[in-house]
Amino acid sequence: MNKREIRTRLSVLVVMACLVMACTPKEKYGAAFSILHELKPNEAAIGQGKFQLTYRGLYGFQVATSERPPNPIDPEAFSLSVSYEIRREKQLIRSGVLTDLTSPWWGTEGEAGFILEWLHVPEELPMDSKLSISYSAVADQRFISYFGSVATVGIWKLSDE
Repeated sequence: MNKREIRTRLSVLVVMACLVMACTPKEKYGAAFSILHELKPNEAAIGQGKFQLTYRGLYGFQVATSERPPNPIDPEAFSLSVSYEIRREKQLIRSGVLTDLTSPWWGTEGEAGFILEWLHVPEELPMDSKLSISYSAVADQRFISYFGSVATVGIWKLSDE
């Protein structure tokens, strides 16, 4: 294969990648549900809302913060607990108390957070159904010192798997 053929094939691959990115709906990888909270030490930030999952794949139930702590951090140095319920009408689909902070992430614009639970659609949560969520999040002073007092609790699409 000569240089011209290689360049042509690479150009085709780049064009195909651009088409895939241009044709991917912007909301596909956005938040399916999110609420912004002002955290206070050891006080519950309570939220509830409705959402619908329209794409298959992996989602993350997570807490996103406005400040980025140093990397690496010790997740045992602070405390965050989130209890939640997800329902389809009155039927309980999923619930739990999440305290495992072993999946931190750091964004490109100064934000950070934790994926509290991985959710697979449609295996664990149904697609194209109206769902409701209610939750309570409690952070200690050390969490707020590391990550700031502004946090968003939500469910975001992460990948197509």
